[in-house]
Amino acid sequence: MNPSFFYINAYQWITLANIIVCSLLLIASYHYSPQENKIKNSSYTFLFLSAWIIFCGVLAYSGLLSDFSKFPPPAGFFIISNFALVVLLAFSKPGNFFVNNLSFEPLIAFHTFRFLPEFMIYSAYLEKLAPIDLSFLGYNHDILTAITAPIVALAVFYISSPKIKYRLILIWNILGLFLVLKVVSVGVLSLPLPIRQFFAEVDNTWITRFPYIYLVSIQVFFAVFGHLIIFRMLKQFKNKISIN
Repeated sequence: MNPSFFYINAYQWITLANIIVCSLLLIASYHYSPQENKIKNSSYTFLFLSAWIIFCGVLAYSGLLSDFSKFPPPAGFFIISNFALVVLLAFSKPGNFFVNNLSFEPLIAFHTFRFLPEFMIYSAYLEKLAPIDLSFLGYNHDILTAITAPIVALAVFYISSPKIKYRLILIWNILGLFLVLKVVSVGVLSLPLPIRQFFAEVDNTWITRFPYIYLVSIQVFFAVFGHLIIFRMLKQFKNKISIN
């Protein structure tokens, strides 16, 4: 029997995580849209997610991203492209939708999904796919964001002072973004490259294979997206309440 976490293996964890994240985005694009735009906005979200999932899946399945014979490797361009795309989306029309239609509470609570990729990485470690450095037994403390997300969302709902609310969200958001970027850094520095700094029993090439590529292109992608949207909302909120 293959080792697993909560009787679910890494393949099943990443599948479950993708279903939940994509479902939450689809629900948000429908629920928070004006009545006349519900079908249109949710359809656009569905088409983007479908195209992105297929594109990343084909790249990973082809083996192109697993080629580390040259530097920089194709996986490097893929990771950089992911970050460029997420910034573009967060500061363009899709990002505007979330900034203008959602409140802080659901956006913060959304990050509770980060339990799932944490469980997936730990399961992958048990299966000897992932290095221990990438799990919560190593240098990955991103699970703290998942633990605190519902607590902070609830606190924000009940806090009446705009200044306290602003500072709480700002501190939490900075720490949450730092933790996810820290995980990405450990992952990159665990790849079989000249810049490698972490030398566990296994390297980190598993994330370039299907379906684990979605750890980067869905889970990390939308975690970063969520933080960038909150920063944009905080800027508007600060201007509104005139915090110096």
